[in-house]
Amino acid sequence: MNTDSELAGEQFELQDGAAGGAPQSLPPTDRGKDAYLVLAGCFLAEVFTWCSCLQSGIYLETALTHRITALPYSYGVFTAYYSRTGAFSTETGSVAAIGTTLVGLMMFLSPLPAWVAQMWPQFRRRSMAMGLLLAVASLVGASFCDNADALLATQGVLYAVGGVFAYFPCFSFLDEWFVHRKGLAYGAAWAGTGLGGSVAPFVINWLLDAYGHRTALRVWAVIELIGVGTAILLVKNRLPSRGGGRPAFRLTDLSFLKYAPFWIFQAANIVQALGSYLPMLYIPSFAADIGLPSYSGSIALALYSISTCCGCLLLGNLVDRFHVSTVILLATLAQLVAIFVFWGLTNGQAMLYLFAIIYGVFGGAAFVTWPGCASAIRNAIPSCHVDMAFVLSLLTAGKGLGSVIGGPIGIALMNAGWQGEGGSAYSSDFAAVIVFTGVSSLLGGLAWVGRVFRIV
Repeated sequence: MNTDSELAGEQFELQDGAAGGAPQSLPPTDRGKDAYLVLAGCFLAEVFTWCSCLQSGIYLETALTHRITALPYSYGVFTAYYSRTGAFSTETGSVAAIGTTLVGLMMFLSPLPAWVAQMWPQFRRRSMAMGLLLAVASLVGASFCDNADALLATQGVLYAVGGVFAYFPCFSFLDEWFVHRKGLAYGAAWAGTGLGGSVAPFVINWLLDAYGHRTALRVWAVIELIGVGTAILLVKNRLPSRGGGRPAFRLTDLSFLKYAPFWIFQAANIVQALGSYLPMLYIPSFAADIGLPSYSGSIALALYSISTCCGCLLLGNLVDRFHVSTVILLATLAQLVAIFVFWGLTNGQAMLYLFAIIYGVFGGAAFVTWPGCASAIRNAIPSCHVDMAFVLSLLTAGKGLGSVIGGPIGIALMNAGWQGEGGSAYSSDFAAVIVFTGVSSLLGGLAWVGRVFRIV
């Protein structure tokens, strides 16, 4: 099924007197300088918007537990610094809320900028610029804060609002420029998260140790201004606005929410998210608990980040070639092998590293199947206009919901003290977390069942 954003080389009629009604050829999709510049812009927006909060590659020695822990989708480096130094050392509870507030808000608010981009596409770059200015201002404002509540308001709430508006409209541009290679394009853009999450923690940690949090926040504000500012300059429309200032797209059509295909993918997405972040949250503590060298947790997380980048490209390419349900089935089976075999039977470094690699490719990058889900929804409900970016925003919010619920479940499972028998990970304190992660991955793959019954 072709939609306005999926037509390559079509003729677009400009309805204005100057054009005289003459047709104008649109630039080609999936190739050419303009398409690749838009992809580069989306990649930069991904790197510099999320790497301020995605610190999955850093390990924190918190003042509360004194255990090495990885905090994905959180201000990991800042949290550790705030918890152990200066005026914030006695406000660890409030400081810890910064990261969860930031990431939760960015995920839950994502449908709003996607809706704005759909309704008023001619204002997408302006909304990105305004969001960037708010995000930068929030970081600068945080550098003047003297208490945790003020940090929560600036570095947590304001940055989330600005960041999501600076970031999300990018993907409505990407949807215009890539049709047949859409999955690969999204995968390449989203690989920026893994790259930024691998590099940014060490840069921020060095800034904090060398200059303190006030200077570090101001320097990072400048870095983000340059990085995301460049992204805004690179992205551009492919479909022009019609004469009279009317947008080239339809108004937001929410009727697809009445049908089963969207909810099958969303339910599977939420369930899979319940356990998706638990492995990287607990791997450093797990490695120490079973007596592995202190550096093994760091290596495992580094391998996970690198593998996630590779997985984004691999799964994105597969989504372009096969039905998304087939790719989801493959990713689910690989996750189950990684979790129940390589993590569950870990008794040394080699097994741990193999788990990190396999899970990074097929679990950490599982969200790259989302463009395929949106395309499957479009094909299953031809009577509805399904906007790609808006569906992605709803799936992002669903993943955020699952992650927020999954965190407390993981803590409860750790406190339950359930253990199996033998000399593997199933006999450790992490046995229940391993089983729960595997079950959530299994249920997350049930979107494939919808294909079996010809629902999607």
